[in-house]
Amino acid sequence: MFVELASSRSISVSRACELAGVSRRRLGYVPRRGDDELVARLMEVAKENPRYGCRHLCAMLRRVACW
Repeated sequence: MFVELASSRSISVSRACELAGVSRRRLGYVPRRGDDELVARLMEVAKENPRYGCRHLCAMLRRVACW
């Protein structure tokens, strides 16, 4: 939104992103797959093991071949 406004006022997209504090790469990002099931399972495992970090939780999920 801000980038469109800035570009309509003859500011480059790169400069507008810099001013907004947004990475230019994020503008064109489109997720390729839906990870809803994975996220739900990860949240479930994280609730069971609140002291584990994301690396440990991902390793646990890989071990049981959940995804």
